[in-house]
Amino acid sequence: MWDRRPLAVTGLQAPRWMAQTSFPINSSDALTGITVNGKAWNDSQLAARTYDTQALLVDTLEVDNGNNVAYTVIPAHDNVVKILTESEDHATRGTYTINLAVSGSTNNDPTDGSRDYDYTKTTATAASAQAQSGNEGPVTFAVDNNSNTFWHTKWSEYLENSPEKRWIQLELAEATVLDALRYQPRNSVANGIVTEYRVEVSMTGEDGSWTTVATGTWGHNTDWKIAVFNEPVEAKFVRLYGVQTRGGTGDVANRFMSCAELRVRMAEEKLDLSDATVTLEKDVFAYTGSAIEPMPTVVLGDKTLKYGVDYAITKNHDTPPRYVVFFKARDADTLTAAFKDYSAKLVNKEKRPSVLERLEQFKALAAALVPGKMKEKRQERADR
Repeated sequence: MWDRRPLAVTGLQAPRWMAQTSFPINSSDALTGITVNGKAWNDSQLAARTYDTQALLVDTLEVDNGNNVAYTVIPAHDNVVKILTESEDHATRGTYTINLAVSGSTNNDPTDGSRDYDYTKTTATAASAQAQSGNEGPVTFAVDNNSNTFWHTKWSEYLENSPEKRWIQLELAEATVLDALRYQPRNSVANGIVTEYRVEVSMTGEDGSWTTVATGTWGHNTDWKIAVFNEPVEAKFVRLYGVQTRGGTGDVANRFMSCAELRVRMAEEKLDLSDATVTLEKDVFAYTGSAIEPMPTVVLGDKTLKYGVDYAITKNHDTPPRYVVFFKARDADTLTAAFKDYSAKLVNKEKRPSVLERLEQFKALAAALVPGKMKEKRQERADR
């Protein structure tokens, strides 16, 4: 027989659910990351909200939206793409700018850190370094991303007769192709500012392995400086020598050397196009009443290069016109080889007379033949 009396339950409480009545709302209009055509903006570009690229168009755009901002992408106008942002609380707005068709080969702005090797992956050393005193001393101050701190040679060590000890060096985490060094002096015109420089590189850092890649002079001020290498070079160690250093009024030249920040710049990416193939959709194009500019298909390995992103073609006003191919590369030999067939087809196309030209030729020929035919007819009637 079943006992249907209710069971007594003690010591238990029903769960209580706490309702969250408010959520944090971001007040920043900043995007936390942007990637254009597969390349991520660095911290400097995000801070400046400006990005320059050689590409003619934005093929892909990815946004890291850690602040939950609202954003709108404005299509390209005059080679400029804009990203408009608004904070979650609607209090602030901002603009990010993408500048298209910018030539990077001539961009030697000392303040531009867009191609810097990651300074957090560098180790700085020097022949002489002062123990920390306030905001100066250790060589690590040259790679701390703080312009208010700076490395300084030992105060007690006078180097005017020891130029071989006036240097600071960066060791990279891995060998990298570089094309420039950037130097930021201490934030006041005082001891140790480099006014004449020499840059040497090495793969091993050992004595006898160093090669000079840049020499020159800089202004005696606190502005960022740049030393552009004679040519891009692969290196793991980069050393800056203060051939001449200066301080403030009444200083002793070359006695000390100092540096607030030191960076090395990565060379622009090169493409090996020796195995590239270039094809046209067809060899002959029917005249349609307007100019025809066939677009080639460029294949490199298993990748089809994108026009406006990987390469571009321009046509000048010469007679016959000349086509110039621009790549994200600087190897003229492989470019010439890759586009030999394509260029030949374009030249042959230009040599062929157009439909209008042929019509004009037929008209001239008909005009020349008709009078003769009429004369022959009149002669035939007279003979009858």
